[in-house]
Order: sequence, then structure tokens, then C-alpha cells
Amino acid sequence: MSEERTASVSSEQGAEPQGKMSLPVGWEARVCANGRVYYVNTKARTTQWEHPLTGEISKIEGTDAQLQTGDGNDNKIDEQTLSSAVVEGKGNVDIISKFNSYSTALEVMAGKDLTGKYAIVTGSNCGIGYETARALALHGAHVVMACRSVDRGEESANKIRAEKDSVKIRVMQLELASLKSVKAFGEEYKKTNWPIHILILNAGIASVPFSLTEDGLESTFQVNHLGHFYLTLLLEEVLRRSSPARVVSVSSRGLQLSDLKMSNVSESKLSSPDASSHSRFSTYNKTKLCNLLFAKELNLKLARHGVTANVLHPGGFISTNIQRHWWLSKVLFVMTKPFTKTVEQGAATSAYCAVAEELEGRGGFYFDNCQAAQPKSEAAVDPELAREVWKLSEKMLNDRGHSV
Repeated sequence: MSEERTASVSSEQGAEPQGKMSLPVGWEARVCANGRVYYVNTKARTTQWEHPLTGEISKIEGTDAQLQTGDGNDNKIDEQTLSSAVVEGKGNVDIISKFNSYSTALEVMAGKDLTGKYAIVTGSNCGIGYETARALALHGAHVVMACRSVDRGEESANKIRAEKDSVKIRVMQLELASLKSVKAFGEEYKKTNWPIHILILNAGIASVPFSLTEDGLESTFQVNHLGHFYLTLLLEEVLRRSSPARVVSVSSRGLQLSDLKMSNVSESKLSSPDASSHSRFSTYNKTKLCNLLFAKELNLKLARHGVTANVLHPGGFISTNIQRHWWLSKVLFVMTKPFTKTVEQGAATSAYCAVAEELEGRGGFYFDNCQAAQPKSEAAVDPELAREVWKLSEKMLNDRGHSV
């Protein structure tokens, strides 16, 4: 049974006062000197204005509603310091994983029976996506391999079928660099009337030269973030009907090097409009931060509907096709190969987020080596930045006739 804490609070939008406000285990409610309520995730060591279940922003009215925890000084926090407020603790100590950087996706899945579960894995014709789809399918899940090339997707699917002829796999075309293609995928999937219990947003590109998609957006941003953002919105109702469902976003530790923040976030910052403002590495890192911010905000919006979202770092410089676009990336990947994970190990954290029993009903976390972690980035725990990236992403879709 979850813990409960109570407070007499009312919504800033003028809603009726709430007499009782239930919080998930690991969350605490605190109050600023001006009466604004904020919520502390004692496991992730983060704070936010929104209630973790309802998403409401509240304020205490009157002097009879005291809401304090800790040593009594926490309630003096003001709005300017909220984003940097943390609580004492050792991280997500109640998420106990027996897996590590040496684990493989198949080891994570060992003993799991996913019969009756439906999963979508983007970019699954090769690399980490392939190993993730393979592990899911070999353990009974009905897997949709969402690939840019159907032919290459079928070749990969046939390799899995050769291992076990009873696997259930369907290859569907998805070109994330085309909003039209993303919409077509969403519509085609809905026609199947299948549920979605696991949605793994794995596809991505890195170190590509500057180019614009057919939608007029910088290609790395659209493929790595906006295409997946749009896909998830298109499939939101299916996810909610499939509850409990999980959305797993593959990010990168490189997000910690991004310079994206509230003081510079804009549509042009997210999607560089010309080559002069484009950097291969910084653009990739920016999109990986967007992946994390999207997962955090998505979890906030959908957790109360039984849809949780988590985000992960698969491992650095894993030898996949992601390095194929630039000679320097190829050199770096070759040089670091003896010290990095195999592709099978790189897929382990995706598999863990998709099936781990201890994550049932839990979201908003960042994982590294199958362990809950805290990214070393202030931007990564900025709820205001997450909301702004979401708002700008919606605007980009709306401006191009793809509102959801």
C-alpha cells in the first residue's frame, strides 16, 4: 500500500481545495515561504512543482495548512532555488537490479514469458535495436520492428525466425525523418487493433552533416527526437488502453555535454536552421537531452493512466551503424572498441527497462548499466525546460500540419 501524506491545498487554477492528496512511495510534499507546494522525489533527488500523479500545481491558502518535512527549514525554499533543490539520500536505493555493464539483453530476459505482450522497437534492423527486438521476440512477445528500410528489416527478422520458428514478428516501415511517414505508421498500427505494452524509442543517427528533412527541420533533431515525439503522441490512446504500458527512450550520457537550457531554448536552438550553427557532436548531445526531457514529461502526463516512461544510456561508443556518417566517428569507435560493450550488452538496459518487475508502475527514471542513475546535468532535472521542449515540439508539429 502506498504511503499517504495530507495537506489542505488548492489549485492555482482556482480548483476546489483538495482535502487529501495521495503521493507515491518515495515522494514528499513541501511548501515554499509563499505557500507554493513542491514535490520531492527522495529516490531520484529531484524536485518539481507538479503533483507526480495528477500533474496539478497547488498552493496552500491560509495559516492552518502547515506542510513541513525534514528539519523544518525545507519550506523556506523559493521559486528561484527550486530547480537546484535536492534531498539527502543515496539515489534510487529501492530499485535493486542484479544486472550490470556485462549483462546482455538475453540474460536480462532469462526466465521471462512475454506471451501476449506487444512491443514496438524503432530502428530494429541492426545494432542495439535488433538485439532488443530479438530478445523480446525470443521470449514470446509479439514484436513490431519499425524500420526505415523494410527489406533490411525483413532480413533481420528472418535471422530471428531462424533461431525460433514460433516467434511473432512483423516489419513495418517507419522513416522518422518524414512526419508523413510517422503518421502513416501510426495509422497503420491502429488498424491492427493490437495493444502496445512496450514502446522502445531506439532509432537514432549521430555525426551526420547538416541537412534538412522534407519537413524543413534539421535531420538529427527530427530523427532522434521529434519523430519519436510525434510517434508517441499518435499512439498515446493505444498505450493508455493497453495499461500497464511502458515507453523506453534510448538516450546517451552525451546529454550531459549539451548546452541547452531555459535561457537559450528556442525552435531555432532545437533545430538548427542553417549549417553555420550546426555542430555534429553538440547537435547529437542536444537531441539526447531532449530524449530524457521528453521521457520525464511524458511520465508526468501519463503515469496516472498506467503508462510509465523511462530513459537510458546504452553505453558509450558501442560498435553499431550509428558511426557510419563521419570518418572521425568511425576512427573513435574503432579505437575504443576493445574497451566498450558489445551490442548484446548495449541492449541490456533497454531490455531491463522494458521487462523488469521492479519497474512496474514506476517511471521518470534514468538508467545506466541497468541501474538507476542521476545524470550530471542541471538541465536534465529542470522541469521547466522539459515543459518548454514539449511545447516547442508540439508547435513544430502544428506548424507543419501534424497536430495530434
